[in-house]
Amino acid sequence: MQHPLWHRVVAAIYRHVATVSWPALLLMVLVHLTLSWFAFLLVGEDKAGDLDSFWYYYVVTATTIGYGDISPVTVGGRLVAVLWIIPGGIALFTAVITKLVQSIAKLWNMRMRGEGDYGDMEDHIVIIGWNRERTPRLVSLLHADRRYDHAGIVLLASGIEANPLPDHVRFVRVESLPSDEGLRRAGAATAESVIILAASDNETLAVALSVGALDPAPRIVAHFDSGKVANLLRSHCPSAECSVSLSLEILARSAQDPGSSEVQRQIVSPVDSPTQYRLVVPAGVGGLDYGGAFSFFKIRYDATIIAIQRLGHAVEVNAERATPVAAGDALYFLAAHRLLPDEIDWPACAIAGQGT
Repeated sequence: MQHPLWHRVVAAIYRHVATVSWPALLLMVLVHLTLSWFAFLLVGEDKAGDLDSFWYYYVVTATTIGYGDISPVTVGGRLVAVLWIIPGGIALFTAVITKLVQSIAKLWNMRMRGEGDYGDMEDHIVIIGWNRERTPRLVSLLHADRRYDHAGIVLLASGIEANPLPDHVRFVRVESLPSDEGLRRAGAATAESVIILAASDNETLAVALSVGALDPAPRIVAHFDSGKVANLLRSHCPSAECSVSLSLEILARSAQDPGSSEVQRQIVSPVDSPTQYRLVVPAGVGGLDYGGAFSFFKIRYDATIIAIQRLGHAVEVNAERATPVAAGDALYFLAAHRLLPDEIDWPACAIAGQGT
């Protein structure tokens, strides 16, 4: 049990150190070190008074390590060490450590409360909106694909006081959505993509329009319950990718073709089954067609190509065999894990296509 007097002393030290700025504290250390060196010179302490050795002696003494390889040998030098260097150095060292701990704790608390600034981040993912059930699931799905390279996830939300997923996301708290200041602190303009999962379709639309107005505008992925609101966003931001609830469509398909709901679930879930990925054909690749790529990917990588998006065209599911595949086109495929462009033997793929 701590003594009340000692507790008050520690609290007073902590309070006074908190009011001292880093420049002032470092200046105090520099002044104390300089005066200590001059004091050694005045009393004729040659061994520890040499500047090349003194800073080492000072640090070892102030940190209470005390190796003993350098120490004062004169009476005056020992008096200076006992009455000035040791108490002052230890006090300043304690103050520096206390200030450092305070700074780290303050920064950690600020980030936990969503007051941090991640405006200098690039190529990260921003999730806008917090839902107790859906957002954690979304984060786990994003982390499940360990071959997808991004700089981290920033959660921008209102209505919560602290980071709900501190081990997985950075957190920016705002009073309400949309928020221009929140988008700035989340680094939305330099993000790889922004996923909008707001509380309502109207809020999602308002946030998406705010994100679309950024310069440069990131890739926008927004979820809607209403197809009409999704179409409204597409009319203003043609590049935005809108996810619309397909509950009725899946119900109808499952009624007519049993098992369809499970097929849909496995296609979009990277956690426990092969799932759908996207692969952009790199520059310099030519001589491919959809049918040849389909056969080659299945035989070589056990991956099934299901769609293609040619430059300037819409996504085409189950394209014709003769559909050309060129550099810059995107192939969508099902596989156990993501395939990267440099892992594909493109020349062999072109040769395989010529033989079909």
